[in-house]
Amino acid sequence: MSQWFGSDTADLNSIQMMVRAVITFLLALIIIRLAGIRSFGSKSAFDVVLSITVGSVLSRAITGHHSFIGCITASAVLALMHRFFAMMSFSSEKMAKVIKGEPDVLLKNDRVHWKNMKRHNVTMDDLMQSVRKKGFMKLEEIDEALFETDGKISLIPKVKRVLPT
Repeated sequence: MSQWFGSDTADLNSIQMMVRAVITFLLALIIIRLAGIRSFGSKSAFDVVLSITVGSVLSRAITGHHSFIGCITASAVLALMHRFFAMMSFSSEKMAKVIKGEPDVLLKNDRVHWKNMKRHNVTMDDLMQSVRKKGFMKLEEIDEALFETDGKISLIPKVKRVLPT
């Protein structure tokens, strides 16, 4: 087994690293399923932390810089912690705000909230780009713009009222 897999040292040959990479990849799929696909897909700060830490820990398993079993176990614990905090935020609105944050208003009632724009480093060009991407031409067509916790800008268009003739 150690001929193909190697020991837990940094002295691995190419074949041993490839075998570790295949096994780590398959185990990472299991870990991602354990954490939930949302963890790696939506990219809120809460989710990015898991992506970075799991990636870092799993890379050490492949290169042999740390114990293979230890790295896999640590990655599974990180995924379970993420799942636990996600469940806590689902159960408590207060915890959800602490863990995930909440959206900030960038525009409301034709008024730009410059403080929030500055906080998130959103320029007027960035806001207008979002407006155009949603098929609008003018900021005046938007009732509200929100900077979401995943870093995207959501737009709520103004309701056009049709008066009877």
